[in-house]
Amino acid sequence: MTQDIMSTLSGLASFAKLQEFLMARSQEVSPEATLTFEAFEVALGHAVRGLENELKAADLARYDVDADAVMVDGQEWRQKFSVY
Repeated sequence: MTQDIMSTLSGLASFAKLQEFLMARSQEVSPEATLTFEAFEVALGHAVRGLENELKAADLARYDVDADAVMVDGQEWRQKFSVY
């Protein structure tokens, strides 16, 4: 991986959590090391999906628009604001 990708990943909380989980799994005295394969598989899936979700959220944030209105196919769309 390039340095830019590693820098981006290392700044994500979900990536740090995945790293911590995998490091704990490799330590013989940790609770993670005693997980059955099935339990490890489930926990790993949760950690990887957490990373996936954080990456997708960051990418979707690129499309956020801070404007009163946007035009889509000639139609004006306005943001709805809630007042509490």
